Amino acid sequence: MFKRDLEQVVHGEVWARLNDFWTKAHLRQEPLTFAEIPLWFETGFKPKTSVLTICVRTPKKIRFERLKNSRHWSDEKINAIEGWQWDEDRKAKSADYILDNSKTIAVFETNAKKFFDNLLLRASQDNKAAENKLIELLGAENKPEICG
Repeated sequence: MFKRDLEQVVHGEVWARLNDFWTKAHLRQEPLTFAEIPLWFETGFKPKTSVLTICVRTPKKIRFERLKNSRHWSDEKINAIEGWQWDEDRKAKSADYILDNSKTIAVFETNAKKFFDNLLLRASQDNKAAENKLIELLGAENKPEICG
């Protein structure tokens, strides 16, 4: 029971800080804002802003190998932490996008850059479409001045 009580306290603080983080990014008119949240799906958090979720998928064997090498974790520790999380398939099915992380860091970085460049382009196009819809609704004589 202690673990669940501790999680409620910690997760409540994390979600409050995330909402603050995203609110500030929105006020700065950031086109995209990112946060790494290991237990996003498991906690059932519902943000106050719209989000897209990305599952960075690494096969279990590779994930275990990397954690042993980089963090010097034992199989027991890895299994314990993995036991708190949904399995990869469930996370992938729940995410909006999946990025493969089974190759080298260079391959991942290249693929991630292409993905995020595409996402930024889509965000820009979505903003332009929203602006055009607003102009259409307001009429050309009430066209708002948009910066950027």
